[in-house]
Amino acid sequence: MFAALLSASAQERPKSQPTPAQTKLLVLIPVVALDHGNSVDFCAQPFSVSENGARQFIDSCGPDTRPLTVAILVDVSGSMRPHIARVRETLYSLLQQIPGNGQYSLFLGGIGLSKVATPPGYQGPLADFLASVQPYGQTAIFDHVQVLAGDLEGAAGTRRVLLTFTDGFDNASDLPVEKAIEALRRAHVTTYCFAMAGDLRTLGGPVRPSPFLKKSAEATGGAHFNVTKAEHIEHAAKSVSTMLKAASLISYYSTNPSLDGSLRRIKIESKQGSGRPKMQLHYPRGYYAPNQ
Repeated sequence: MFAALLSASAQERPKSQPTPAQTKLLVLIPVVALDHGNSVDFCAQPFSVSENGARQFIDSCGPDTRPLTVAILVDVSGSMRPHIARVRETLYSLLQQIPGNGQYSLFLGGIGLSKVATPPGYQGPLADFLASVQPYGQTAIFDHVQVLAGDLEGAAGTRRVLLTFTDGFDNASDLPVEKAIEALRRAHVTTYCFAMAGDLRTLGGPVRPSPFLKKSAEATGGAHFNVTKAEHIEHAAKSVSTMLKAASLISYYSTNPSLDGSLRRIKIESKQGSGRPKMQLHYPRGYYAPNQ
């Protein structure tokens, strides 16, 4: 989960003595460090953070203990018909393993987007609601991602996560891939994508799925998994559970406090060497500064 928080203060002064506001831009970066799939205490390792090439001075680093706000998006278009049972099995396994300190909502996305309404007091698995789903029609996954990013943005003080189950084919969105990824970044959402199918075979030949799944996961600090077979389910579920439980949270005050709405590129480097784990780092590759 990623957030940029703003604090600005200025004392009122006579117009003849203008004084610029003292502005600080606090940046929070969630980081997951893995060594061959096992979690590593990232904050115990030497590391550096740069923003648009400028070295940043770390304010704090520790476990990310914020509660989760999770939106689960399931593609229910016609091309998902052969895969919906596998989606249900993956979701069962995943929700049994990931942390329970959060709020989870299930959305079905075809040409439209609908939230699954759970009965008051319902404590059963959300995956049960997929048992009666009959996929059909077209899909507008990119549009749905933008809507859910906007919804998640309102969950202040939490780690905002989007789980997307799809075959990667979008034939009805108005929004391009880049804008869907931008929406996730602006809302500080980490996305985990589950690709339920490979190339789609058509009369005109094979059609490759959209690069959105991999690109959005990399941009937001999440991960992308191919779940095209039943034997892939446990690995994907365990990996996401590990990443959600192992997240660290870095904070720093940006050396560029301008409130210009610009995209700031983030790079984290960890010293590798003898006796240190070879870490694979997952973190947002950038964020949008607030607008003044």
